[in-house]
Amino acid sequence: MRHQNLALLASLGGFSLAQAGVDTPLRQTDGCPKPFGSDPSQWTQYRSLEDLGRCDKPMVFDLDVQNLVSNTDTHIIIRACSPGRGKGSSSMVVNAGSNSIADNCGAKTKPVKATVQTWGSTARISSSVANNDISSAASQIDAYLPSQASCGSSITFAKSGNAVVGLYAGADVHRASASALVQMFQAQAKDGNFMLQFCETNSAADVTVGIFGGAFSDLGKVQDAVKTWTNGGCIQTQGSSSDSFDIDLFVSSTGSSKRTESNARRRKHALNKRASNGDTPVANDSRASLVPCDTGVEGLIDKCRREDRTYSTESPRAGSYMPWYLLNPANIAATGKQYITIVNLTPHRFKLDHTHSYQMDEFDFGDIPQGHARQNTAHYTERAGANPVDDNGEAYFNIEGTDKRFVIRATTHIPDHYWRRTVVDLSGMGMGQREYLDPGKESPVTLVITGSNDYGFITSIRHGPGNWMRGIYDVIKDRKIQHVIMPGTHDSGMSRISGKIASIGIPSNTQTQGINIYDQLRAGARWFDLRIATVHKVPNEGDYGFWVLHVNDEKAEVVIGNSGESLDDVVSEINRFTAENPGEVIFFRVRYLIGVREVPSLGPMYWGKDIVNQFFGKLKGVNNRCPNLDATPFNQQKASYFMDRNGGKGCVMLLLDGDLTNDVPHDSVGDGIYETKRMDFSDTWSNLPDTEPLANSQVANWKSAGRSGQFINDRFLISQWLVSADAVTTTLVSIQNIAILPTNPALYWMGVNNMSPESWPNVLMVDYIGVVVNGQTGWDQLSAEMYTLGIGMNLYMVSENCDISTQRSPLLPKPKALQNVKVNMLSEPWNGIIYANGTVQDTPPLTLHPGRVRLLKSGTRFLNGTVLAKDMENPDYRSTEI
Repeated sequence: MRHQNLALLASLGGFSLAQAGVDTPLRQTDGCPKPFGSDPSQWTQYRSLEDLGRCDKPMVFDLDVQNLVSNTDTHIIIRACSPGRGKGSSSMVVNAGSNSIADNCGAKTKPVKATVQTWGSTARISSSVANNDISSAASQIDAYLPSQASCGSSITFAKSGNAVVGLYAGADVHRASASALVQMFQAQAKDGNFMLQFCETNSAADVTVGIFGGAFSDLGKVQDAVKTWTNGGCIQTQGSSSDSFDIDLFVSSTGSSKRTESNARRRKHALNKRASNGDTPVANDSRASLVPCDTGVEGLIDKCRREDRTYSTESPRAGSYMPWYLLNPANIAATGKQYITIVNLTPHRFKLDHTHSYQMDEFDFGDIPQGHARQNTAHYTERAGANPVDDNGEAYFNIEGTDKRFVIRATTHIPDHYWRRTVVDLSGMGMGQREYLDPGKESPVTLVITGSNDYGFITSIRHGPGNWMRGIYDVIKDRKIQHVIMPGTHDSGMSRISGKIASIGIPSNTQTQGINIYDQLRAGARWFDLRIATVHKVPNEGDYGFWVLHVNDEKAEVVIGNSGESLDDVVSEINRFTAENPGEVIFFRVRYLIGVREVPSLGPMYWGKDIVNQFFGKLKGVNNRCPNLDATPFNQQKASYFMDRNGGKGCVMLLLDGDLTNDVPHDSVGDGIYETKRMDFSDTWSNLPDTEPLANSQVANWKSAGRSGQFINDRFLISQWLVSADAVTTTLVSIQNIAILPTNPALYWMGVNNMSPESWPNVLMVDYIGVVVNGQTGWDQLSAEMYTLGIGMNLYMVSENCDISTQRSPLLPKPKALQNVKVNMLSEPWNGIIYANGTVQDTPPLTLHPGRVRLLKSGTRFLNGTVLAKDMENPDYRSTEI
């Protein structure tokens, strides 16, 4: 086999996008191919790259690899297929000769240890292409590889956003192994690699697998790379990295040499036929054997089966709500009870191994079954004369079916305003440690864990990447938006009081968030309750600005409340986030849309056309809007419909739902500004003044939506997990304390234990997202419970519902062919410590475990009932393990 230096590819990538095209009647109005079936003659044909490049949707297409598009004399005919009715995205697989495809080719397989090269030098491809676009294009190729016959060489091209990817898979490589390598490429493309190849120079068999990606303008380079592999060559690289990978190759029962010779003859025959027939499809043409785009055939290794379900049917014990009287600063009641809630959104049981505690009136921990939560109790002694400095307890858990362990420690830090502490030690999982301040009396500290041993774990002790939806794209891309779960924020723009109206609204009774829109997005929120009004000067009412408001009634004669962020700041924060974190779908429900005077009086000021147009002009400053979407209700569209737009940068959806009059515009569809009625949803506001009745009301509403079987009353459900206390109560104890002490923590035990694979809301809307201790709003002081819950509900809970998720849960053990593929993009190894004051130590000594006591004192009680009769050195104190 010969080699070709990759440097030659750089000179072959240029081509004109202005090559002549012809009318293609099978194209949709947006210039994209239609999802036709098994007859290739009905697929959309393109005779110009310029026409092909205009389509912004994912597609798979065929391309003559022998006649390079970089040659201006090349006569281009490309047939393309877009996503169809079946599972996955656009899914067409092109094979080099239908005669080479047979059921296992009469051969057995043997596993071999392969050396796979990856390369990521941006000098060879356009710098304008996003890594996520390359990964997304590869996912189109991967969608139907498992549905092919197990052998037979394959040539496939795909496009997503501004990226193209080409694949060659040799006839002697089992299709499941080729699919595994494509998935490896998907993951590594997100880290900047654009080429992967397994290419043996000393093998007579057709064992090459090569994948090459780049910008659409790099199509010539991509095509030339595939041509090299098709013609029996390998691409020689400098500075590439190598990984070991298990793949399955075919071994003929009649002798490998005969099989290899036969494959070589068929491939040569196909290439010769192609060369002699130009662009005319023939029986052995490399574009003649096609899997239809919309067959919906599912991969044998990627099917959701009810017998694989891991969700536990156990009924966890009920937890306890924080009593509201403890919120009253005038109440001097003391209590020693503290709660630690552990949420398990994994396919593994969290098994309690052992505990020990000292000076705890109660230290009650237990197993946490899959898909559930448990509120555990550490009741610090209320015995007179006890020294609270010595109070401590440890609970050791193992994650069943794995070698992973974690520890919860209850301890004290005296003197301090928050002197009780909870330490979450995940170092036995390679996930670090965090010291939490216990936020208040009988108010829980919460730990959420999702993922799995095969997938990798994600935990709530710190936030992961901001674009979490893109990180689980392959999991949610085929789900309707009304089958995707996302965090949301209430009165989202009220992270500060800007005082633009003269009213009694102050932080305690009007501010609803502790962090701005940018940080709410980083904290996982994808649904925003944004209330915009104009605030007009008095007496010059023509002098006004656009501000977020939180008032009792925007149409009242005298509004009561105050202003928060400016609209300009909100737009800037959205754009900052989307520039850093492409690929998300973000919903802004924009309400009020009315004017008030800076000195509230004389009722509302309805917007005229001039103000509406000025408002639309500001909204047009939001990047990644998605104009001219089709008439399908947005909740019925698949997540990928939005996430793949803007070249894979995703969508910021602006939904207007305010007090606009009939004589002014209500939308600007061509600018991506829509009325809320384009989306069918149920927004449930309980309007109750206490946590427990609120929780019961919200849970009852979740259970009214059918998420399986006949999907009776299935809908996009917004759950407002927030209390509506009166003005006196909020002024006295603050919206912040009501949210972070009794209300938000109850979501993680009462709410989670009333969710299941068939029952859940789409939006979990809260006040003060990410904040767990009053006033601690620095990024490293926030906690990621809501971020992790949102990811876990999609990754674990909905993936266990085979009526919604037709693919195998990503958290289950992978087939052997895929075991080397990294799929978790949301968690990287980190074993540092986050201290209660927000200080982060990235590389602590291995023996450092905050809260671990040196001395186990006389009276220390163990889980089995043993009580120490005398002091003893803690044998684990200097241990590097937990």
